[in-house]
Parts: sequence; C-alpha cells; structure tokens
Amino acid sequence: MNFNLDKVLGLEIAEDKIKILEVAVTSRGLEPVAIEKIALPPNVLREGTIIQPKLVADALSPLIKE
Repeated sequence: MNFNLDKVLGLEIAEDKIKILEVAVTSRGLEPVAIEKIALPPNVLREGTIIQPKLVADALSPLIKE
C-alpha cells in the first residue's frame, strides 16, 4: 500500500461539528491548505462515542474530495 504524503488530512469530530484541515508538505514544512467545518445534528455523539455513524458519514461525504 502506498500513501501520498504530499497532503495530509486532520479530522476532528466534536459533539456539535466536524472540522477537516488539509495540510500540504512543502520544502518549508507543513502549510495549511484548506479548513472546512460542518455542523452536526444533536445526539450524534455521546461521551465521545459516535452513536449515529450514518449521520457522521453523510456529513463527511461532501467535505472529502478525491
């Protein structure tokens, strides 16, 4: 399996939102390329556990482009 390390994604799933950070690996180090946020409906997570994975997947789908 080969990984492309030219760009890296960071993902944070919180109780009320999802944040994705795209970072490019450049000769100067890591540089942020894009930041996206999307709100989550209530009760998707409980105590740090995803209890409605389909809703999380549906929220992530438009944020991730190949």
